[in-house]
Amino acid sequence: MKGSVVVTGANSGIGWHITKLLNEKQIPVFACARREEAFSAFEGFSHVTPVLLDVTDEESIARAGE
Repeated sequence: MKGSVVVTGANSGIGWHITKLLNEKQIPVFACARREEAFSAFEGFSHVTPVLLDVTDEESIARAGE
């Protein structure tokens, strides 16, 4: 069974590696980053949807959930 996954901090470090692995397994990923310019880290990832999200900001969390 496949679902989708939300990864915070997806543009670097462990978050990026998790996002890459899930993308390779064709699992849909909502890849969260605090800055839009960080979305370039997901270029070529066909199963990734970039999401602008700062987990320390309640307004950002609300916008990401829309």
